[in-house]
Amino acid sequence: MRKRIITLIFMIVAATAAGVQRVAAQPSLAELADRLKGVNPSLRTFIVDQAIDARVLGIFHWRMGATLYAARPGAYKVIIHNPPPLIGRFADVVGDVSSPEQVLANYRATAIRAAPNNRLMVDLVGITPSVNPPSAAVIIDAARWVVEDLLLKYDWGDVRVVYRFDVVSGYLLPVSARIEVPRYTITADVTFVGYRLNVPIPPGIFNNAP
Repeated sequence: MRKRIITLIFMIVAATAAGVQRVAAQPSLAELADRLKGVNPSLRTFIVDQAIDARVLGIFHWRMGATLYAARPGAYKVIIHNPPPLIGRFADVVGDVSSPEQVLANYRATAIRAAPNNRLMVDLVGITPSVNPPSAAVIIDAARWVVEDLLLKYDWGDVRVVYRFDVVSGYLLPVSARIEVPRYTITADVTFVGYRLNVPIPPGIFNNAP
C-alpha cells in the first residue's frame, strides 16, 4: 500500500511539473514580438494597392481601391480612395494593431496559449485607458510567424481581419484579407495588388491629418 501511495504521489508531482513546464515554455509577448519582427528582416518599406469588395447589410455593394503604406518600425497607413461615408469611418481601424512594435508598446498579454495546427492564441489588453481599441485577440501561425487572424475589440463593436499570406518577390506578405464588422453587418474582401518593396514613402503619409 505504501509503495502504491508513493507511486501515486510521484505521478501527481510529475504531471504537475510537466504542466508547469508547458506553461513556462509559452513565449512572452516580447518574445512573440521579436519573432514577428524577424520575418522579412531586409524589408524596410512597402507600398501596395488594394482592391476592396465591400458589402453592408447584405444589400449595399461597393468596389473601391485603396493604397497601403508601411515602414519599419511600426508605421502603417491605409488610404481608401473615395469611400462611401458608411465605409470611410472604418478606414483606419485595421491599422490600430498593425505591427509587433505597436502591440508591444500599447498592450500587455493576459493569456498566451497553444492552439491546434501550430498556432498561438494571444489575448491583449491596453496598458492605459487611452489605448484604442481597449483589447484585442490574435492568432499567430507559429510556423511562419505571421498574424493570420486579428480581432479588434472596440467599445462600439468588433472588427475581425483574417489574412492569407504568400511569398512575393522573396518576402512573406499578405495577399488577401477578409474584414468583418458584425455589429454593422459589414464585410469586405481585400486583394493586395502590385507590391512596391523597399521604396521611399511619400513625405507626411503617416501624419494623422487627412
